[in-house]
Amino acid sequence: IVGTNLGVGDIETKERKSFFLGDKHLPSVIYRNNILYHSRGSLFNLKMENDMSLSPRQIPLEEVPETDHLKNISPRNDILYEPRSATSLSGVPQIHQVYDTPADFNGHAACGATSALIALQYYDILPSRDPAGWYVSEQYTYNNVTYDQWTNDPNGNRSYGGYGYIAQDTEWYGTPDRGDEHTSYWMREYFVNHDLESAVDWSTSWNTLTSEINNEYPFVLLFSNRLTGGHYITTVGYVEDQYTALFNDPYGDQNTPNWPSNDGKEVAYDWPGYNYGNENLDNVHLFVYARDTYSSSEEYSSGDWVKTTADPTLNLRAGPGTDYDILDGLSYQTLAVIIEHEDNGIYRTNNHWWKVRVEESNKEGWLAEYFLETADSPCRVSTPYQPDGTSSGNINQTLSFSTGGAECECGAGVEYRFDWDDGTYSGWSTSASAGTSWSSGGVYEIRVRARCLEDNSVESDWSAVKEVAIYTPPQADFEVDRMVVEPGSTVQFTDISSGDIDEYAWEFGDGGTSSSASPSHHFEETGSYTVSLQVHGPGGSDSMTRQDYMHVVESIPQYSAHVVSYDIPSVMKVNQTYELKVTLRNMGSETWEKDDNIYLGAVGDQDDLTGPGNYRAGLEKEVFPGDKHVFYVQLNPEEPGLFLTEWRMLKEGYSWFGETLSEEVQVDEKTAIDSSCWHLFK
Repeated sequence: IVGTNLGVGDIETKERKSFFLGDKHLPSVIYRNNILYHSRGSLFNLKMENDMSLSPRQIPLEEVPETDHLKNISPRNDILYEPRSATSLSGVPQIHQVYDTPADFNGHAACGATSALIALQYYDILPSRDPAGWYVSEQYTYNNVTYDQWTNDPNGNRSYGGYGYIAQDTEWYGTPDRGDEHTSYWMREYFVNHDLESAVDWSTSWNTLTSEINNEYPFVLLFSNRLTGGHYITTVGYVEDQYTALFNDPYGDQNTPNWPSNDGKEVAYDWPGYNYGNENLDNVHLFVYARDTYSSSEEYSSGDWVKTTADPTLNLRAGPGTDYDILDGLSYQTLAVIIEHEDNGIYRTNNHWWKVRVEESNKEGWLAEYFLETADSPCRVSTPYQPDGTSSGNINQTLSFSTGGAECECGAGVEYRFDWDDGTYSGWSTSASAGTSWSSGGVYEIRVRARCLEDNSVESDWSAVKEVAIYTPPQADFEVDRMVVEPGSTVQFTDISSGDIDEYAWEFGDGGTSSSASPSHHFEETGSYTVSLQVHGPGGSDSMTRQDYMHVVESIPQYSAHVVSYDIPSVMKVNQTYELKVTLRNMGSETWEKDDNIYLGAVGDQDDLTGPGNYRAGLEKEVFPGDKHVFYVQLNPEEPGLFLTEWRMLKEGYSWFGETLSEEVQVDEKTAIDSSCWHLFK
């Protein structure tokens, strides 16, 4: 660098670029990937990016490292600058928590779920979706786990997927002893459910970071600094010979202005205690590992009894909440019960570790598997009776069941738990009765087990199952191929009822009846006829009556239309776009031709919910007599209030014809959304 000119060269292409710094800028030194220079008494930093762009920002003098770490400026007119080499993982996708997630989801608080998805997709575990962050908030099933757990996004909307699962039942802050109240616990579960080996590590270090990257494992890091009270990012590499790590930040690059931004791939942040001109992580709280070498022991499971095969004093680990006094008096053949596998803990080695509770002292700790052997339970609970109660019911109806007969050999009392066969259970209770309801029909096999009150790790076998049939009450409904016919015409009625149905009873208004599901009927005399359908099923009965539904006339009108259905929100927001969907049936004798000036139009050619020029919707295809056609109208209310929207068919040069759709809509002021960053920590 000479004078006020900065020369930069690419060591591969040998191209050189020159940047003019201005008369007031006096370059002084090169420090690693940065160039420092003075301007009117202030010290500035030019950061060298991989694409050789420059991003000047002013930095305080006290943040400049000692001068013995600086390199003198070359006296050459242009200097060939070689960037620092880095170790990074290729193929890690960048997914933005706001811009790459579904449009109806506010992703400002979804850094955890998005960072986890970035790590998952490095291994191509989930099929690609559009947008790339679809799995962050949408329901899906993988490995027999359905992610239908919901958590409100910052707008108060229920959101599912990784966001709903990882953010469930948490306070958004925590320390190692908070367990499953911390989002990292559920993120670890999320990785394990997707066939990855994972653990939460609060003992973070630079050596661990580089080791994971060298083993080609991305992982999620939680940090807080001057810009965020807590933020998850995905670790993808590091800069060699300095303490700078590379991340795919789902919220963008903190080194660029106006964070959040859309430039978060392989961003550089400095490790706490070091300064290379990048944003600093300041406080690194934890790592959540995501490795594709999952292996676990199936020898034991929660509730199994074990005993020690040697003096394990030197092999006991202290997990979160461990009573350290467990080390005292632990000896050969000590009886203990398995609490959980190591995968539910926060530590991991090449050995399998199990968390146990010692029988005599009731203290907890971690033991290596090769110091354990299977032991008999000191107490057993007999199997409860088969649940007793009704054998059938309807959806959303609360049904009660009872059991009994379980006894604890130790002489203590017992408590019961019912399995409702829909993925839910009753709570443990000393009451032998419990109730539930089901939201969908089917045959459910309910069962019950008991456990000892003195030692709730001792559980009975499951009881015999009781089958319960749950029905959906019927709701009668029907449609017809034509509503206006001439005498002697055959009309086809179609059943569109819902629910469990086994009997039908039709009355056509002219004395005719039928017990078929979808009968046909002849109308001989002119007039209007009321049609009714009654349906019966194991869940009850229902009926639908349509007054003056059928019209028998001497000659069918040339043009006529019937409103079959329509879909329009009853409440709208100002300046938001909505879609009115209207289904009409051609009830006339003439075909509606696409190019014959036939439209669905706003009555009077005006409507307060549409913009100018949007008062008509044309045909997409020809519509024959008796056929249905769906129209779509874009609505965009501009003022609040209560409005009446009315739509009817129109043939220019002929007249308005057919039934009128008429609906009142309330338009409210649009609620502003705070676009500020949502932080993990309170």
